[in-house]
This record gives sequence, C-alpha cells and structure tokens, in this order.
Amino acid sequence: MRSFWSMAALLLVVLCAPSSSVGNSGSVLPQPLAQTVAANLPASDPSPMISFAPTPTSAPSPTPSLTPVPTISMAPAVVAPAPVTLTNAGISGTEPTVSVDPATGAIAVVSQHVPWPKMCSRSSVVISRDKGKTWSAPILPMGSGCQDIHAVVAWGPNSRLWFGDALGVSGGVKMAVSYSDNFGKSWAKFFTQPYTPAWVGCFPMMIVDNDPASPAYGTLYVDYNWQASRTTGPGLHIMAKPQNGPWTAVEVPAVGLAGYKAHNRIGYRLEPIAGGLIVAWYESDLRTFYPGSVLTDGSGSNIGRVGFATATLTWNAGKLTVGASVWARNVSHTESLLRDPRWQYQLAADYAAVPSGSDLRSQVNTYLAVSDGAGHILLGTQAVGAAWTWRTMAAGFHPVLAVERASATSPEVIFVGWHAGSPAHNYYTLSYDGGATWRPTAQVSSAWSIPGVINGAGLRENAVFANGVFVWAFGHGGSSSAVVTIAP
Repeated sequence: MRSFWSMAALLLVVLCAPSSSVGNSGSVLPQPLAQTVAANLPASDPSPMISFAPTPTSAPSPTPSLTPVPTISMAPAVVAPAPVTLTNAGISGTEPTVSVDPATGAIAVVSQHVPWPKMCSRSSVVISRDKGKTWSAPILPMGSGCQDIHAVVAWGPNSRLWFGDALGVSGGVKMAVSYSDNFGKSWAKFFTQPYTPAWVGCFPMMIVDNDPASPAYGTLYVDYNWQASRTTGPGLHIMAKPQNGPWTAVEVPAVGLAGYKAHNRIGYRLEPIAGGLIVAWYESDLRTFYPGSVLTDGSGSNIGRVGFATATLTWNAGKLTVGASVWARNVSHTESLLRDPRWQYQLAADYAAVPSGSDLRSQVNTYLAVSDGAGHILLGTQAVGAAWTWRTMAAGFHPVLAVERASATSPEVIFVGWHAGSPAHNYYTLSYDGGATWRPTAQVSSAWSIPGVINGAGLRENAVFANGVFVWAFGHGGSSSAVVTIAP
C-alpha cells in the first residue's frame, strides 16, 4: 500500500468560478451548443426559495431500544493484496455523485455550484478517461441557468451518460432527465416527469442496470420525493426507462408506525437486481408532518422512531410492482443537523454465491452502511429471507459502500469509506472474504469539511465498483470535491 503521504501528494484541488458557462474546451460555452442546451430545456422559473426552519429546541427524540451491535474483527485478510490508491483529484463544487462507465472505465462526477445564500446551483459534470489522473473541463448539461442543488449522473450501456436534476417550474421543482451519447458534448431534450406535482428539492438518485444477464439490462431508474400529502408526509416516486421501452413510474409507501399517522422521508438509494431493483430510504415516523420545512421533524414528543427502510420492486408485464416496505434499522436522532444520519448512507446488493449450476440471480445479499446518530458507522447485511445483522465498523459519520464479487462462487469484496474527526479526515477499509475479516483502516486524506449552511453536508456522496477499481466521491473542503480510486 502506498503511504499516506504519497497518497496525499496526489491530491489536486481545482477551483473553478461557478458563475462561468464553460464547455469541454474550458472556455466560454460555444454559442451553438449554448443555444442547443437552452432549446432543450423546458420553460422554467428559478427554483423557489425554501424555508429551512430550525428544529424546535426540545428533549431528545425517543428512540426504541436498539439491538446491541457486535464489534467486528479488523484483522487483515491473509491472502489479499494490499489496496493501492491510484489518484485523489480535487474537483470544483460540492455534494458530488460519481459513476463509472462499464464499457470504457470513464469516471463522471457531477457537483453543485451554489451561490449561497441563494438556494440554487449551476451543476457541472467532469469526466476522466484515465482513472482520475486528468479531467475534462466542466460540462453544464442545463446551461448556465441556476437550477436546483441535487444533480445526479449514471452511466449506462454504450457509454450513455444520464444526467438528472430538479428543474424550476411553476409551483416549485420537478425531476428532469437528459442523456449524452458523446461524453457530454451534446445532450438530448430533457424529459420532465409528468407524474407528480411540483414541490421542493426532489433529493433524487439515479442508477442504470448494467448487468448484461439481467432481464432489465439498460434500464434507467430515478427516484425523487414529492409532497404526496401536506398532513402525512412526502411520497417516494420511482420512474424507470427501459432501454427500448417507454417511461413508467410507481409510488413506494412508507413503513409507518402504529400511533404515528405521519412521516418524513429523504435520502433515497437505488440498487438494481435481476428483473427489478431495491430502494432504501431514511424515514422519521411522526405524529405531525411540517410541510413548510422538509428538514424539521418537530419536538421529541412528535417523533416515534427514525431509521432506514427498504423495498424490492420487480418487473411484471412491463410494469414495476412494489413489494412490502420493510424496516431495516433504528438510529438515533440526537446529533447536529449537519451530521444527522439522514444526510449520507449507501445501499448495495450482490448476487449471493451459490453452487455451480444453481440460479445465481435468484439469491441476493443486501447491504446498508449507515450512521447510527451517535458517532458510529454500522454495516448491515441481509441475506434472502433472513433478518438484518449489524456490525459496528468504526467511529465516524457519512459512510459509503460498494460490493463486488469476482465470480459466482467467490466471496464478496466489500469497500466501506467514512469521515471522522473534526476537522474530518477520510478513511476506508476493505474485506476480501465477504465481511469475515477486514484490512486495517487506511486514511485517504485529511481535507474534509462541512460548509456552515444547510445542504452543505451532502446528500449523495457515493462509492462504486467498476473496471477493477472502487471509486469514491466526497466533499473536500468547503467548495470542492474529491475522487479517490482504489484498486483492491
């Protein structure tokens, strides 16, 4: 493994003026392309100002008794090679999301450029074709207009790069999606969701089923929140675009808690599986929902429980069918808002190892890496038909997770990254045997901080595995993001 100092020496922070309209050349966006981008955007209004009222001062939220979590062994795997950090590049903008092209290994990172205190962003995409050593100039899929703060990207088959963000429309924002088939040089006309009324944030995530053996190969999945009810709380809507079919959409219900008629949800995550997908979310079960501020759950007496839940969706006759919403884990609700568990966690799934000749894709292991709200990183695992089991990984917050298997009968390789300390440092560990043992914790860099504003904590830092490397994107200082590639 390279030393921490050699890894830190690879750190490069590139600061770009967020107010500039730049194209692939790094200069002002060429006029024909600027006109093309503008023509492809629906008529829109600026994103509305959103009131984020502070949570009233109160006693800590009552939390149901948690099952004790065993501490895991951190002994290194004996036969595994040491991981190598290949690059750690700085990128202008915050709240990044990363995706890797399964065909070429190109890395795309979207980040938000927010002219605080204005609640909008000029979201930009940068692309690397050499595992993060060099990057394209910022690409602006929505042009230079200031839209919402929650842009996301995902690669699909044939190097199609999908981009999504909440687009300002009359009455709020709506989820809008486009794609590029030429590494960001031009973009298709935006598809603006017609399924639900405009609201605030959307807080989306998107992912593509890139498994050639999957019946839903090439399908794009996008989730977002909307105001399903002013009294009972936000809805979770998932829209899907099969590779050769029309858009479709479905609603996923909250789990709910007896005696608490309302809920709040945020932080949606998606993971494709054969013939469908798994969705996860953060849920607060409440007596009363406060529609004027999506970040306010009220006093302790208003909160029944907080934690994470999942549901499985499957394709049937061209439509998505939603399975039961199932509670996965209680967490505490006592930390500061900027380090609240709701802001950052990650979902992963992998086909379970099965005997030769068995149906590999009929068995799926599901994983969640979450903050417990009390300063610890937890890793949860759920085998098919079994209950969740949980392990304490480390002291820290805002975890990411990625899982990969070399073959149907080999153990999973699991990557977990997180932040810890104040100012925060960045750490990761790897397991080469499905979580039985773990390599010693490695420090990536010491530059990580949360801007002193709501949303600065980030909603969708993530890690992915593709083309033989784990790739992790995270906020890096107050105005930039970092990408780390790690070869297990």
